[in-house]
Amino acid sequence: MSEEPGRIPSAILGASGYIGQHFARLLGDHPFFAPPLLVGSDRSAGRRLEDLWQLPEEVPGTLARQRLRPLTPRELRARGVRVVFGALPSGTAGVLESECRRRGLHVFSNSSDHRMDPDVPLLVPEVNASHLRALTERRRPGGILVTNPNCTAAGLVLGLAPIWKLLAPREVHLASYQALSGAGLPGVASLSITDNVVPFIREEEEKVVEETRRMLGTARNGRIHPREEPILAQCARVGVRDGHLEAITVVARRRPNRSEILDAWCRFDPLAGATLPT
Repeated sequence: MSEEPGRIPSAILGASGYIGQHFARLLGDHPFFAPPLLVGSDRSAGRRLEDLWQLPEEVPGTLARQRLRPLTPRELRARGVRVVFGALPSGTAGVLESECRRRGLHVFSNSSDHRMDPDVPLLVPEVNASHLRALTERRRPGGILVTNPNCTAAGLVLGLAPIWKLLAPREVHLASYQALSGAGLPGVASLSITDNVVPFIREEEEKVVEETRRMLGTARNGRIHPREEPILAQCARVGVRDGHLEAITVVARRRPNRSEILDAWCRFDPLAGATLPT
């Protein structure tokens, strides 16, 4: 893989899946990253991305005709890849991502396999960029590994972070109504979701609770210490394609007025001034 001047060589693990295709859509013409290598399983190997594409958005022209390849971490390193974006299913991703990291590749993962590792940041940059210190205070040999959270938890912390100190919560209650996109491909069986709401998503509520407490916690001595306030979640699947709805109730120690809360939300812009493309 030839390195383009000023752009970082990258790869997508699991490029044929729903999340992998979103990575491809965002990285196809990115100012920071060269068009990524597309890594797939033996089942998808040799097929062009355009033949596997299932998103409503157009396939990126820079990647449309690239064929997926079952490349190992060793082969990715040999081809000059420096950054790997992980879109593999949970349960499959963990071992491969760890091997990429061991070989010096920097891994940014969508999988849940490493989210609760004590030295791995579970990152929403607007909320807990300070957790990246956990990588430098006690960094392992090899590359870095960063994960993103469950999509419901990500939306929850973005709403809570600007007003957490104002409210001083005793506990947080969440009811979420989650789109089909959250189930990935092939997704929810049509007969289960048509004219229906699925009232239980396996392991979802546990993920939302644990990840939210972790992201709102603090990073000290190379480890992340979650908040202790109770968070209670109930998660259902609804028949819309994209976009989750969350109803949140906070039992608070303090009682700021409405204008104070709205002002805190309006002024919350911790990435202001950062030279980011989005």
